Amino acid sequence: MRSRRAIYCALLWGTIVHIATTQALAGKLDRAGSAARNGSSSSSSSSSGSSYGGGGSGSGADPTILIYGTYYLLLGATSPWWAPHQVMEGELPPGTTKARRFADYPYAEGAAGHVIEPVELVNGWDGEMRSPSRDAIQPRLLQRVSAQLGLESGIGISDGITRFGLRGRIQFPMRLQLDADWSMLHERDRQGFDTAYMGREHLSVRFAESSQLQFYTGIGPQHFCDAIGCEHGVDLTWGFDAFPGRPIALGIEGSVGNLGYAFAPGVRARLGVLVGPVEASIGWHQRWVDAVPLGGPFIGIGGWF
Repeated sequence: MRSRRAIYCALLWGTIVHIATTQALAGKLDRAGSAARNGSSSSSSSSSGSSYGGGGSGSGADPTILIYGTYYLLLGATSPWWAPHQVMEGELPPGTTKARRFADYPYAEGAAGHVIEPVELVNGWDGEMRSPSRDAIQPRLLQRVSAQLGLESGIGISDGITRFGLRGRIQFPMRLQLDADWSMLHERDRQGFDTAYMGREHLSVRFAESSQLQFYTGIGPQHFCDAIGCEHGVDLTWGFDAFPGRPIALGIEGSVGNLGYAFAPGVRARLGVLVGPVEASIGWHQRWVDAVPLGGPFIGIGGWF
């Protein structure tokens, strides 16, 4: 019965891809490559004539208001980083990060999520924080490194550009992780198919984490390659993974950066279902190269190790 459902889902997805590709608007990948190499085609001819009122030499602002205003502005702008950490880890004792481990995969052997937190921390003879309850947890749940690998198939709704993606991530102790995300894009044109590749790699920090929620932020290079060549840039990302309850996994990620001369932000959201270490997911993967949007819905399959 499950195999029949899987076949029906695959046939439905293939039909959607076929219908969308027949409605493709050729030239989108070319416009993306041109924007990365030459910048925006629309020259912003903003009037630079200063129209400030004459002379205002006597309107001095209160420095106290200026200082407090700047403080609260910075506080609000940085809240996506410090607020999750304060809420989730503000009351934890020192040494908690060292004592954490990863489950073999989310919800493995009755785990509440992905991260295994020590039940109790005490001071050892050398001052180190230790968990006396660690032996009570399954030894094979206490892995220090976790890895994920996944494949995706996506389609642009309005342009028919098909996307085949590969994602990978390795999570280390002390909150560090490495991740990569590469996509191959196909667009039907009058000569056949146009192909381009987009990819990113990040060094990230999990700045707030618990057994069911992980917030991370990272920075790294990103790339756009087509028949003409490759353009590179920098990508800054912020996101989280959540494990609200067996067998659900979800994640949201946003990023800003550049590709050559073009502004290149992106967003990704997924909803997954875990069957053991295997995750089947649906979601939305969208990136922009200047004003050219590339992306749409996707289905994916991946594994946790």
